[in-house]
Amino acid sequence: MVSNITDFRKKFNKELKTGLLSLLVMMAIDRNPEPSYGYKIIKMLENTSGCRFKFPEGTIYPILSSLSSKGFLKSYWGDSNEGPRRKYYELTPQGRKALKICLEDWKTVSNITEDIIKELGGSNEKK
Repeated sequence: MVSNITDFRKKFNKELKTGLLSLLVMMAIDRNPEPSYGYKIIKMLENTSGCRFKFPEGTIYPILSSLSSKGFLKSYWGDSNEGPRRKYYELTPQGRKALKICLEDWKTVSNITEDIIKELGGSNEKK
């Protein structure tokens, strides 16, 4: 029984975070005054969350690649004095529009979900 709950929770969290991570990555890039690279984006999100979210490095690069292929990000290789060259990312005008729309969608879904949870008592326990 616990295994079913654990499996369900893992699947639920994965599905919940999938779209949300793209939104958060786009926000982190947009809110940073300078172009960002993968590791910097990860650290910015972790720090902003008070380290409640942890992002394995392998998580961010497929998201950056996907957003780039959709035309939401532009990227370039920059020189680095510290370590290997880094790929920097910036939002395109289309990416800014997508971010604005997705933020509006997130706020709508978040507000509706919160209302439903409040109305239903926030628990699966019978009253």
